[in-house]
Amino acid sequence: MQIQKNLYQYKRDTYTNVNIQTPQNTDNLPTIHCNFGSKCLWNLDDIINEIENLSIQKISAYPKMSDINLLKETIIKKYNNKKLTTDNIFLGHGTFNILERIIHKLVNPKKMIGVGPQFNEIPSEFVSTGGKYFSIPLIENNFSLDKVYESIKNELYDVLYIDNPNNPTGFVFNIEDISKLAQICDKTGTILIIDEAYGDFLDNNMSSIQLINTFQNIIVVRSFSKGFCLPSIRSGYMITSNKIAKIYKEIDVPFEPSYISIKLSLMALNDKILLNNYRDNTIDLKKYIIDKLSISNIFILPTNPNIPIFMLYSENKNLYNYFLSINILTVGGESFKNTYSKLDNSYVRMHIPNSIDEAKQIISRIENNNLIQNL
Repeated sequence: MQIQKNLYQYKRDTYTNVNIQTPQNTDNLPTIHCNFGSKCLWNLDDIINEIENLSIQKISAYPKMSDINLLKETIIKKYNNKKLTTDNIFLGHGTFNILERIIHKLVNPKKMIGVGPQFNEIPSEFVSTGGKYFSIPLIENNFSLDKVYESIKNELYDVLYIDNPNNPTGFVFNIEDISKLAQICDKTGTILIIDEAYGDFLDNNMSSIQLINTFQNIIVVRSFSKGFCLPSIRSGYMITSNKIAKIYKEIDVPFEPSYISIKLSLMALNDKILLNNYRDNTIDLKKYIIDKLSISNIFILPTNPNIPIFMLYSENKNLYNYFLSINILTVGGESFKNTYSKLDNSYVRMHIPNSIDEAKQIISRIENNNLIQNL
């Protein structure tokens, strides 16, 4: 078969198809899902009202450019950046769809550098092209980007990939550090990709979108899956400099996303109450869990209080299996091993639960299993 040779040895690195064990215990505890975000604050009536005027003609037709431009204009309004135009924005079926296109059709697929641990799907996608991925460890470098800066200054890389907020830790790099990276990337010709999938949990002034057109080699991608609780509509967008936009528009795919996805994306962008409520809810639930764990022998890696994911660690204990034993699903650290080789399942990524009741159940189960000490 005429298939790319490198694919014969390739295996996708993903935590979405991890063979998650079925929780086993004798207490019949209900399963608490902290592996993937499942929270939804939408009122079903709101969604029904948004799409009630849809006709079969609208659904069966390609999205109109006027609808696509309306979504782009609404995105520009969100960031209040007068330097942006609709020519800087490209839409797609989620951020992964856009990043896949960038990797396979835009950038030189030879050498990517990133930080470890990080969202492993993108480095894995880059490797599928035959490229090489290198990561700078964050944990032993106190989550500093200084070594990343030195690496791209001293060695040529085609792509620098930073997920900010970081997945799995929920750590947030400040805009000054990202700006420093963007500046050196302009000098070296390295494409800087900032994945802000969890960016809607932060204020817009913390987004690297404000660096667009100050620097020429920067691409920022955003999703409606996380902060807007709409993963199934598969809607995302990228914002990039004029320089890259002129090239990317020639490889962009028209009519993305779907008409229904455009309508729901517009609904999300125009509903400030839902996003603010989700942000507040995230802060409260995360603070509750972290405060309670502060007297346990489970440790939390540096993380931003606004982000709904964080990474836990327990020395000499398979924390992933421990949580399984008390019917709490998490993502084991081994799932991120290819971006940070020292990770094993003594680490887990936890997503905040759906409610304070579930958060209290988590703490209660840990207390009952002797990982929280009574003071």
